[in-house]
Amino acid sequence: MSDINQFIADVEKASPFIRFEDGEPVVGIYKGAKAVEDTFNKGEQTMEYTLDVDGIDKTFKSRSVKLARLISKFKEGDRLEIVKTGTGFDTLWYADEAK
Repeated sequence: MSDINQFIADVEKASPFIRFEDGEPVVGIYKGAKAVEDTFNKGEQTMEYTLDVDGIDKTFKSRSVKLARLISKFKEGDRLEIVKTGTGFDTLWYADEAK
């Protein structure tokens, strides 16, 4: 593995944030969600979700109501598989119990 690829892998592993690749599932233990101020839309709220991914608590934010409805069906401690496809207004989210 080249130095740059190793650097990318190391930084992504250490990052406290989940990075979704288009169509690739992220599997983790659901640790909860909370409403926080949206960084890009001051005065508005977004949801911040926390998953334990490979033993590390990682977060991601989304204003998607569909995603909020999907995740609201789960309890903290459930093992989830979350998939994001598309970008911008064409983004679709899927969340289900991981097998």
